[in-house]
Amino acid sequence: MFLRNFLNQILSKIAAMKHCSTCILLSILLLSAASVSGQEVLLAENFNDCEFPGDWTVTLNGNTDAVWFVGTTENENADGSSIDGSCMLIFDDDATGENTPAWDVELLSPTFDATGWATVQLSMDVHFRNYNGSAQLEIIVFDGTDFQRVSVYQGGAAQTGEQFSAFTTLTADLSFFANETMRIGIRYNDGNDWAWWAGIDNIQVVGSGTATPILLESFNDCGLPEGWVSEVVGGNAAWEFGLIEDNDETQGVTSMNGSCFAFFDDDGLGQEADPSRALLLTPVLDGLAYANYYLQMDVILRRFTDLENLSIGVFNVATGEIAWVVSYLNDIAGPLFNQYQTEVIDLSAYRQAQMRVVLSYDDGNDWGWWVGIDNLKILGEGVANDICTNAVAINLDASCLPANNRNTLYTGNDVACSTENEGALWYRYTATTTQLVQLQTNARYNDAISVFSGSDCTQLQEVDCTNYDEFGFTGEDLFWQTEANTTYFIRVAGHKGSFGVTRGEHCIQLLSASTLPERPTNDWCVDAQALNIGATCVVGNNRHADFDGPQSSRTDKSKADIWYTFETTTTTPLEIITNADFADVITVFTGNCENLEEVATQELGQRLLQEEISAGQTYFIQVSGYFATLEGSLCIEIQPKDITPPDNDICTAAIELEVGATCEASNNTGAIFSGPLASCAVYQNASIWYWLEAPASGKAVVETNADFIHAVSAYAGTCTNLEEIHCVKNPNRCGQTFELGGLNPGEVYWIRVSSMRDLTGFWQTGALCVRLIDGDAYESMPPLSILGYTECFGNGAAKLVV
Repeated sequence: MFLRNFLNQILSKIAAMKHCSTCILLSILLLSAASVSGQEVLLAENFNDCEFPGDWTVTLNGNTDAVWFVGTTENENADGSSIDGSCMLIFDDDATGENTPAWDVELLSPTFDATGWATVQLSMDVHFRNYNGSAQLEIIVFDGTDFQRVSVYQGGAAQTGEQFSAFTTLTADLSFFANETMRIGIRYNDGNDWAWWAGIDNIQVVGSGTATPILLESFNDCGLPEGWVSEVVGGNAAWEFGLIEDNDETQGVTSMNGSCFAFFDDDGLGQEADPSRALLLTPVLDGLAYANYYLQMDVILRRFTDLENLSIGVFNVATGEIAWVVSYLNDIAGPLFNQYQTEVIDLSAYRQAQMRVVLSYDDGNDWGWWVGIDNLKILGEGVANDICTNAVAINLDASCLPANNRNTLYTGNDVACSTENEGALWYRYTATTTQLVQLQTNARYNDAISVFSGSDCTQLQEVDCTNYDEFGFTGEDLFWQTEANTTYFIRVAGHKGSFGVTRGEHCIQLLSASTLPERPTNDWCVDAQALNIGATCVVGNNRHADFDGPQSSRTDKSKADIWYTFETTTTTPLEIITNADFADVITVFTGNCENLEEVATQELGQRLLQEEISAGQTYFIQVSGYFATLEGSLCIEIQPKDITPPDNDICTAAIELEVGATCEASNNTGAIFSGPLASCAVYQNASIWYWLEAPASGKAVVETNADFIHAVSAYAGTCTNLEEIHCVKNPNRCGQTFELGGLNPGEVYWIRVSSMRDLTGFWQTGALCVRLIDGDAYESMPPLSILGYTECFGNGAAKLVV
């Protein structure tokens, strides 16, 4: 199985010149290696027997005295060197002599079966010494019908050195030509000139890998392959197929491996050409056939500008969108076309039901160099159960089955409980008896479950669905009654909700169940449990409760609500206390269950103070979990709250604030609103007053430390003639301070703190502790320094660690 590596590397930028080949690679996703689950040596010849192998064939044309043999060189010009110190295959035109007839020779290996492997890797050590470009050494392979060129050595650019010990190791993937009668060929032609020599050693062909080749393209037909699409996005030039025209820049190198290939030669277009961008798209591929997809290709990219690039993407045929996988912003091998390397790119996270792989060349709006592509291969591996027909069987009462949906697609019809989904996995279960079962996903992402029945995937009937854990905290839990001898198909999908990631791990399990979970008796408003004011708390819980709403005006995510009701005979303020062991939301309504009107709410739960009470009124209390699946126990009570207004709720009773003293604790619950309207907040209530004598600095900092939404206004003058000098809404929640400047030292000023309406129209009151600081002595709170990093755990998903 292929191993995937994510490589994100940013290198320092190097100033690019026309003949510079060192540039930048950004955000490249590479498959570092392929682990070979099995391999087989299909052909091996190291010539160590020092004689021509008997199972090889030879055809010699021309000079019958031509010098070629297996052994070690006796040519004094070669200094007795060899490739690895042992015998090798030698073509020695220098030893043949000057003014001798031209000759060429073809050597063919025995046949071997190259089918059934993801990769058929040829390797051989090659020495080639050039004289004047006439002689040629060619490596060929039989494709079952004809011979195809693998590589060619000719001219100065192909020379490996002057002595046999200077060699290169040729590697090539022959799976493009795989057949049952494959054979390797070696051709040497002296070019009708007195040339030097060539040598071959250590030939080996190894079949490896279990992945299935989906697309094999060698471009050897020298044209746009059938089913491929070429598109010009910018400029006038498209990708070309064939050989490069020989020019000074390519130094006689017209191909990557001697055969036709795909290329974009921006250098050849000339400096005056319009900026170019060209796309090359593969035929449509079935992205549902395999779980993992890999692109392998031989590539050379020579860049001139910083923006010149080769990008690889996946085109979604259904939506017309391209997801870019790799952007090469650095040279790849080169600079000449025959100096290429093999790239392997993991496409698994980008698979689509119908997809094309896109190769995009962009010259960066400048005169660029070139790019070449050859021997492109797309491999598929593994079966993904993201389609119904690949559903994985699960057994009743077995251990949970781990999986993840990171590279999966969403297939099948939407269901009522979840319409926005991605990344689903399918399972199947055939019931042997009629019984109640419980399905658990234990998901670490926001999932939704759908259950269908049917004899096969073409005749599915929805049985049930759930998205109870709609914010992705615990995974889903679904009960349903199975029928004997019925097959059920189960889809676990990533839900695109307002909260939680859509991809991750789960561990699915199907268990026998005796009964359905017991719901609270007061699960619905019409079944609200009566409470007595002043009585001891009443035990309850919201486990497995439905949600019949409405939502509190302060939150839209609460679920699992239970209901209580009470009646009043007085206007005494009341405090509702839940003593809940979970994060709860308390909301109070008037009216009836068919027509509820919210009158108070506390999204932080635990306690709600209801100051405005009407005698003879029936009220309903809804207690819900702040998020879906937040469930637990409570002991709810309603207690009369004798509220004594604070002494300083009018200006004339203001409390003095002393510079530098400890904060003055107070509470504005029960306070009236007094004084002029503030300029910065229209809706204010429950105000309390302070006064201060301006310090000698003429500057003061007031710190409120309030636990409710409030406004602070400052005044000069007297309580009967107040002039506003400053007003601020809800000061900084970190320090809750505001600064007063331009004060007259020794003069009296007035401070009012008032409750403000929140966005839902409710007032909040509570505790505060007001402190006065000399402006010259005040040191503002330093910024909070946070060290954080991300841990990636899937496509497009990461955990922030602080």
